[in-house]
Amino acid sequence: MSDTGVWTFLSWSQLVPTALVRRVCKALYKESRCNCVFTLEEQIQHKLDFIDQYIDSNKKVILLAHSLGSYITLNVIERMKITNQLTHVVLMFPVFERTMESDIGAKSVGRVKLLFTPMLMVNMIPKSVTTSVVDFIAKKRDLSGEDKHSLSTAIHSIVDPNTLRNIHQIADDLSKIGILDNLKDVIESNVKNITFYYGGHDGWTPNHFIEDMRKRFPSADIQKDTNNIGHAFVLEHSVLMAEIVAGILAPKLNLSKKSRTNDLVCINNKCDTWHVEVTRS
Repeated sequence: MSDTGVWTFLSWSQLVPTALVRRVCKALYKESRCNCVFTLEEQIQHKLDFIDQYIDSNKKVILLAHSLGSYITLNVIERMKITNQLTHVVLMFPVFERTMESDIGAKSVGRVKLLFTPMLMVNMIPKSVTTSVVDFIAKKRDLSGEDKHSLSTAIHSIVDPNTLRNIHQIADDLSKIGILDNLKDVIESNVKNITFYYGGHDGWTPNHFIEDMRKRFPSADIQKDTNNIGHAFVLEHSVLMAEIVAGILAPKLNLSKKSRTNDLVCINNKCDTWHVEVTRS
C-alpha cells in the first residue's frame, strides 16, 4: 500500500523559540548534541535523521521549502535514502546559490556581522519598550487580534540572545553558499519532481538567476510569481501562496474539484470544494 504523509521540519536558524528547538532536538538526539546554535550542516543532518527515524518506507514524501530551506532540502534529497518515495518538491522563493551576489544577501550578511554585538545588548531593553514598538507597528499596519499577537511573538523572539546567535550563524553560513556546482547533479536527477517558484521582485534572487536556471535546466518547472508576493510571503500572502502550492501539487496528488458540500473549504470568505482521490496499490 502507498500512502502520503505530512510532517513539518523546523529551520532552526529562523525565529523559533529555543525551548521548542531543544524539545525537537532531544526527541532525536541525546542532550549532549542539543546546542542552542545550529549550523546549516547540522540542520541538514537533523532532517536526514528525522526521515530515517520517522518516515516509513511505504510513505510517499512531498517536500515544501522556503528561502534558505531550499538549500537544506536539496542537500537532503541528495543524501536521503528514499528518493524513490519522493512525490514532489516545491521550493518557494528559493535561496540556494550565489547568496553574496545578490544585493540583499551581501547587505544582510554584512549588517548582521557588523551589528551582532549591539544586537545582543538589545536584550537588556525593558519589555515595556518592545511592547511599545509592537503597538506602534500594529497601529501603523492596522493589525489586531491574532496578527498583533504574532507580531509581538516575533519581535520578542528576535531579541532573544540564542535567536541572535543563530541569526549570526546563518549569516556566516550564507556567506559561504556559492555556485550551484555541488547541487547540479541532484537537480538534474530529480528535475521532474521539483518545482522552483521564484519571486517576481525578490532581492535574494535577481532575474538573471532565474534565467540562468532556465538555461541550465530547460526541462525544469521554473515558475516566476506574477502576484507581487514578497519573499516573506507569510506576512501578507500566506493564503494566496497556499492556493498556488495546492495548484502545483493537485495533479501530483490526483486532487480534483467536486461539488460535495462536506468538502467545502472557506478561507477569508472565499469558498472552494476539493476532493482528495488517492490511488492505493
